[in-house]
Amino acid sequence: MKKKWAAVSVVAVVLVGIPPTARANSADATSAIREKYKEWLAAYDAKNLAGTINIFAEDAISTFAGAKDAGIEEIRASYKKSLAANGPKRTWKPVEMEIDGDGDLAYALADWQLIETQPDGSGSVRLTNRSVDVLRREGETWKIVRSFTIPADKRPVKLSCEIRLPRISPDKFSGAAADVWQTLMRWRESYNRRDLAGTLAPYDPLITGLYEGNTPDDLAKLRETYTRSFAQTDRQRSIDFEPEEILASGRFAFVRDHWTSTIRTPQGQTQRISRGIELWQKNPAGEWKLLHYLSYLVCETGINAGASSSALDKLAEDFWLWRAKYAPFTGDDVNRIERPGGTRNWSRASIDKQRKDLAAFEARWKKLDATAWPIPQQV
Repeated sequence: MKKKWAAVSVVAVVLVGIPPTARANSADATSAIREKYKEWLAAYDAKNLAGTINIFAEDAISTFAGAKDAGIEEIRASYKKSLAANGPKRTWKPVEMEIDGDGDLAYALADWQLIETQPDGSGSVRLTNRSVDVLRREGETWKIVRSFTIPADKRPVKLSCEIRLPRISPDKFSGAAADVWQTLMRWRESYNRRDLAGTLAPYDPLITGLYEGNTPDDLAKLRETYTRSFAQTDRQRSIDFEPEEILASGRFAFVRDHWTSTIRTPQGQTQRISRGIELWQKNPAGEWKLLHYLSYLVCETGINAGASSSALDKLAEDFWLWRAKYAPFTGDDVNRIERPGGTRNWSRASIDKQRKDLAAFEARWKKLDATAWPIPQQV
């Protein structure tokens, strides 16, 4: 019998892990999933490979932006290598984990910080990822069947037009999966004809999203971006989707797909292939609404391929190297960047130089032309 979940659980997690709870049973799915992550954190911390892998189902697929999908054997090999590595102690810290689900499927959405602890006890954030894990109920426990992860700290993602992405014919969808796919197709039609109301219609009012390399999205930001894009008359935009998989249970559905964004101008055409995972939720009126998504750029071809995005990437790389060099030292992890050692020069001449450098960065930023970028990159 499928069980209805009463509410979303959002928990802020401290370094030692998820707040302790009594071992959950199948009637308390949110608590049971929280407990699974607590066990996973403890196993990773203890370099226990078997315990670390235990959270994954045998048919699990892990996706990391810029890399090939990994099955359970590749996942095991990756963790084996990670746990055997020498150097500072590393601990994963989930931040603002959101857990919800219905029936036999659930999701956990969180930012994951990798904390490095030095022998003197000082710690720093080495990197931050954002991930969506889709979990499936297996008896009295829960296992990750799909994991989709992107960098959340501006780390570059390797682009490749050689990676073969999975796809499935939409004709194979039925029931809730078919309904969700049709909703997505209506969104595509609205977007391609620049229908703002139709484009925004499938979005949940509380929608959140992140396209790798950009700042997080919400409904207001998406509305502003689409309004600006649809007002441009010097180019044509279109988008088309390829489904990879839809998993549905009760009021939730999880879509993995990729899409091609095409921009045509008098100078020529640019195409960008992006990939993502989307969490859809059925509202009380029976309508499917997009609640959360993560996505990243896979490949870019055409006249503008790599030009503007490379300029942005180079600007970001140069700025953060400069920031790391001149940022004041601090005992906490607010800056969340690795900085070279030494001393800081606070002389008037040094400050004047930093101000000139900052003005130069701003000038480079203002020269960037984002009008030819697809919507996710513009946002």
